[in-house]
Amino acid sequence: MNRDRNAQIRRAFRVRSRAMRLCLGLAASAFAVWGWREYATAELIVAADSGDAGSARRWLAAGANVNGTCFLLDDQTPIEHAAFADHPGVARVLLARGADSTTGLEWARDGSWAVIVAILLHGRRVSVDALNRCMWAAIRAGAGGVVCLAIIDGANVNDVSKDAYDQSDDGFTPLGIAINTGDAGLARFLAQHGATVTPAERAPLEALLKAASNEQAAMVRLLARHGPAK
Repeated sequence: MNRDRNAQIRRAFRVRSRAMRLCLGLAASAFAVWGWREYATAELIVAADSGDAGSARRWLAAGANVNGTCFLLDDQTPIEHAAFADHPGVARVLLARGADSTTGLEWARDGSWAVIVAILLHGRRVSVDALNRCMWAAIRAGAGGVVCLAIIDGANVNDVSKDAYDQSDDGFTPLGIAINTGDAGLARFLAQHGATVTPAERAPLEALLKAASNEQAAMVRLLARHGPAK
């Protein structure tokens, strides 16, 4: 099923790339009105969407605006196209030239971990809201390494997860989920960075750990140290 889904996604992006190239052909005919930088920016967007890092470098060197948009190409920046299309190589090229890290992180699809890691490792300031969303996506996917990177970059280690429909707090913390899923390594990392669980989480987690095997003893001790007072 995953193989079929990936094939469908690749076909969709090929169709999208051809459509973008057609729009760019129309744009080229209006070059005299547009101006060189706008045309170069449109070419950069196409390169970002198709994953062509070499062309991206050339158009940046030619004067393209790394954070520019084109009304014929969805009014999205190059990093938005690269992130959504899952092209980490192009994302790194754009980030090195000053692309907006927060925008890239917001447009990266869940599961596009290579792009997300490229953004998190780049070192540019990313908004806390974007980092929190990234952290929760990684927690739900079991991508502990990405969770750690998001927290190191400034995600709120005690952020409470949001309901998918109305965005209200649903009461789960990263540490509570790590304990509940038995991820001892992530739980220790979170605790070392100041994580706690909410009062509402403590009783169910204690009951879960009491019912578990002796292998969970370390988790019991961790909960005792980093949970709220009874």
